[in-house]
Amino acid sequence: MMISGFIGLGYGPFMKAVTYQMDEGVKQGDMEAMPNFCIGINQANKSTHDSLQEKGGIILSGADDTYILGPPEIAFSQTS
Repeated sequence: MMISGFIGLGYGPFMKAVTYQMDEGVKQGDMEAMPNFCIGINQANKSTHDSLQEKGGIILSGADDTYILGPPEIAFSQTS
């Protein structure tokens, strides 16, 4: 399904409308968008939760707002 629309880019006197087309996903604001997004990130959040919990950290997530809490060495650890 091809979805067409437009979006406003810029601000104030520099605002302009730009058209776009997309062939996957849903329109923002569509009632299916949020549940699909949450399903899409669920496994990553579960993996992050398990990893953090072992080290004393925690992940809090509500829709697209995600917070990782813990000491910097846990919350910002890098994997190779």
